[in-house]
Amino acid sequence: MDRERLGRVLGKTARFAARSAMEAMDAATAPAPAADTRVQPEILRPRSAAAPARAAAPPAARPVAPTVVRAAQQAATSFQATTLQPLRAASRSLWFELTGSFFALFGASFALGAWHARHGLHSGVAGERNRLIVFCVLMLGFGYFSATSFLRARKR
Repeated sequence: MDRERLGRVLGKTARFAARSAMEAMDAATAPAPAADTRVQPEILRPRSAAAPARAAAPPAARPVAPTVVRAAQQAATSFQATTLQPLRAASRSLWFELTGSFFALFGASFALGAWHARHGLHSGVAGERNRLIVFCVLMLGFGYFSATSFLRARKR
């Protein structure tokens, strides 16, 4: 994924998240449409010593309207479609590039080891020759892993 496309995806994601957060804050701070804001006269009346103290009953929970539930479900699917899916694609591409870089570092270190062990090819010691072969095989293997990781990142 190129840099401009990644920036565009992340910019849209940030704007959508900010807009969703503002709408959620507005909805949370708005007064309930059916709330009873009148003061109860019995609460303001002083209690007499003869009257037993009653515990105030908690307000009854109002059921959530189906339109609110539907709106929340639509917001969740919209959030997933506009935010999570592009972010998932961008993070997967970034993950492939990161693993490809690590594979390239390991391949380079094995190439350096093979360079230092190149004198073992002409020596009569079998262990030195095998060491060079092992370094070359590991270098080629990690080079293959690195190249395929970068190719998979480019596909995304």
